[in-house]
Amino acid sequence: MRAQDLQDVDYSTIKPGETVDLKIKLQRATNLKDDVDHELLVLNNYKSQSFQDSKLSADLESHIAELTALQNKLNSQIDQITSQLDKIPSQVRDLFDRLSRECSSYIKSVKSTGQWLYRGADEGNPDVYVGKSWLDRRPSDSHPQAQKLFDQILAMHGLVALRGNSIFATSDQFHASEFGKVYVIFPVDHHSHFTYTTSRDLAIETPEDLLSERKSQEWLSQLRKWMREYEKQKGWDPSNSPVRKVNLLSLLDLNDEWTRHGLDLAELPERFRNMNLIDLVDIQEFMQEYQPSSRNLGKAIEHMVEVYVSGIYYAVDAEKYDTFLETYFGVPVAKWY
Repeated sequence: MRAQDLQDVDYSTIKPGETVDLKIKLQRATNLKDDVDHELLVLNNYKSQSFQDSKLSADLESHIAELTALQNKLNSQIDQITSQLDKIPSQVRDLFDRLSRECSSYIKSVKSTGQWLYRGADEGNPDVYVGKSWLDRRPSDSHPQAQKLFDQILAMHGLVALRGNSIFATSDQFHASEFGKVYVIFPVDHHSHFTYTTSRDLAIETPEDLLSERKSQEWLSQLRKWMREYEKQKGWDPSNSPVRKVNLLSLLDLNDEWTRHGLDLAELPERFRNMNLIDLVDIQEFMQEYQPSSRNLGKAIEHMVEVYVSGIYYAVDAEKYDTFLETYFGVPVAKWY
């Protein structure tokens, strides 16, 4: 993974699937949220212990003044650290200023709904990065052919962000956490597209899940009719015909089934040998069920559905930067940890 300073980022040089570390490293002096939480815990524990010691040592006047001075010092340190929690370091402010300019459409939707889009990613990714979605994403839970068919239908309706060329995001931060380290994402204006459906977490186990039962049965009926004619043409006894052994439970396995029983694939008509799955989809039913759209991102955020984001986007560690994000943008980062 390469790294760049924020001012040197050039979207045209980012390759599909690449993430670029923006080298925003918050040190202890910047009061990083993790460090602050840790120090507050240590100081409060010390404070609590000191009170216990004070009670135990109440009869020792020589220790009372020392413990009181220690308590005052600890209280002062706690107040100082607490007051700095919402102070945004200059490097982070520069980042947020850029996001405000270049991701304004997305931020408008975020502010109107009061919710962010999150994604879960590999723990090895940097805290802040800019990335580009894949061109041909390999599905982890869906059948590859099913994803290809689903995307074919989306593209038919003019949608650019598809399952195969996008990262997946959601306003459900707990769901995002199931996939790794949680980031708040910022799709870049004019360099990204989004699509959403009615699904919160779509997994298509087989392409046949998308096919119309009516159209599939019509296709099978045509195939069986041809097979009976083919059987007669060959002069085979129906009781011992290799055609009768072909399993038609899965349309996708027809070619393998045909050759497995010693039949010549070249004799299988083109319309059966290389069927176009989309011809077996009822497009109207598909559109009614999934309602794919790119018109209203705010609606997708409110309904916590899965959002496909293609193109260039920024990602900011949600846990480490939650206070800074809320202070700058006025939108709270949901807690899942």
